Amino acid sequence: MRPFKRSLSKKQSQSTSAGPCFVKLQKFCKVARDGGQRCAWSDTCCIDQNNNVEVQQSVNFMFVSYHHSAFTIVYLSDVPPSSEPGALASST
Repeated sequence: MRPFKRSLSKKQSQSTSAGPCFVKLQKFCKVARDGGQRCAWSDTCCIDQNNNVEVQQSVNFMFVSYHHSAFTIVYLSDVPPSSEPGALASST
Protein backbone atom coordinates (compact mmCIF):
# COMPACT_ATOMS: atom_id res chain seq x y z
CA MET A 1 0.00 0.00 0.00
CA ARG A 2 1.50 3.35 -0.99
CA PRO A 3 0.19 6.76 0.01
CA PHE A 4 -1.21 8.90 -2.76
CA LYS A 5 -0.30 12.57 -2.68
CA ARG A 6 -1.99 15.24 -4.71
CA SER A 7 -1.61 18.97 -4.56
CA LEU A 8 -4.48 21.24 -5.42
CA SER A 9 -3.62 24.60 -6.87
CA LYS A 10 -5.74 27.57 -5.87
CA LYS A 11 -7.40 27.51 -9.29
CA GLN A 12 -8.22 23.78 -9.02
CA SER A 13 -9.65 24.11 -5.52
CA GLN A 14 -11.88 27.00 -6.57
CA SER A 15 -13.28 25.01 -9.49
CA THR A 16 -13.95 21.85 -7.49
CA SER A 17 -17.50 21.28 -6.36
CA ALA A 18 -17.88 21.97 -2.65
CA GLY A 19 -19.38 18.59 -1.78
CA PRO A 20 -19.24 17.15 1.74
CA CYS A 21 -15.90 15.38 1.18
CA PHE A 22 -14.28 18.54 -0.13
CA VAL A 23 -15.66 20.57 2.77
CA LYS A 24 -14.27 17.99 5.23
CA LEU A 25 -10.87 18.24 3.50
CA GLN A 26 -10.95 22.04 3.71
CA LYS A 27 -11.70 21.85 7.44
CA PHE A 28 -8.88 19.33 7.88
CA CYS A 29 -6.45 21.74 6.19
CA LYS A 30 -7.63 24.60 8.40
CA VAL A 31 -7.05 22.52 11.56
CA ALA A 32 -3.55 21.62 10.33
CA ARG A 33 -2.79 25.26 9.46
CA ASP A 34 -4.16 26.48 12.80
CA GLY A 35 -1.88 23.87 14.43
CA GLY A 36 1.14 25.54 12.84
CA GLN A 37 1.61 23.05 10.00
CA ARG A 38 2.58 24.18 6.48
CA CYS A 39 1.78 20.85 4.80
CA ALA A 40 -0.88 18.22 5.40
CA TRP A 41 -1.53 14.69 4.21
CA SER A 42 -5.00 13.23 4.30
CA ASP A 43 -5.50 9.47 4.27
CA THR A 44 -8.81 7.68 4.20
CA CYS A 45 -8.84 3.96 4.56
CA CYS A 46 -11.54 1.38 4.92
CA ILE A 47 -10.41 -1.85 6.53
CA ASP A 48 -12.34 -5.08 6.22
CA GLN A 49 -12.57 -6.01 9.90
CA ASN A 50 -13.44 -9.59 8.94
CA ASN A 51 -10.09 -10.07 7.17
CA ASN A 52 -7.38 -10.56 9.81
CA VAL A 53 -4.54 -10.25 7.28
CA GLU A 54 -5.89 -6.92 5.98
CA VAL A 55 -6.38 -5.63 9.52
CA GLN A 56 -2.80 -6.52 10.51
CA GLN A 57 -1.30 -5.07 7.32
CA SER A 58 -3.28 -1.86 7.76
CA VAL A 59 -2.29 -1.47 11.41
CA ASN A 60 1.39 -2.01 10.53
CA PHE A 61 1.16 0.52 7.70
CA MET A 62 -0.50 3.11 9.95
CA PHE A 63 2.15 2.63 12.65
CA VAL A 64 4.98 3.20 10.18
CA SER A 65 3.18 6.12 8.49
CA TYR A 66 2.24 8.03 11.62
CA HIS A 67 5.12 7.09 13.93
CA HIS A 68 7.17 10.15 13.03
CA SER A 69 4.36 12.59 12.32
CA ALA A 70 4.66 16.04 13.88
CA PHE A 71 0.89 16.52 14.13
CA THR A 72 -1.87 13.93 13.79
CA ILE A 73 -5.56 14.66 13.28
CA VAL A 74 -8.11 11.88 13.65
CA TYR A 75 -11.69 12.24 12.46
CA LEU A 76 -14.21 9.90 14.09
CA SER A 77 -17.57 10.25 12.41
CA ASP A 78 -19.47 8.70 15.31
CA VAL A 79 -18.13 11.09 17.98
CA PRO A 80 -19.89 14.48 17.89
CA PRO A 81 -17.68 17.60 18.30
CA SER A 82 -19.39 18.53 21.56
CA SER A 83 -19.01 15.06 23.08
CA GLU A 84 -18.97 14.57 26.78
CA PRO A 85 -15.85 13.07 28.39
CA GLY A 86 -15.76 9.34 27.72
CA ALA A 87 -17.59 9.51 24.37
CA LEU A 88 -14.49 8.33 22.55
CA ALA A 89 -14.33 5.14 24.64
CA SER A 90 -17.87 4.21 23.64
CA SER A 91 -17.47 4.94 19.92
CA THR A 92 -17.74 2.07 17.45
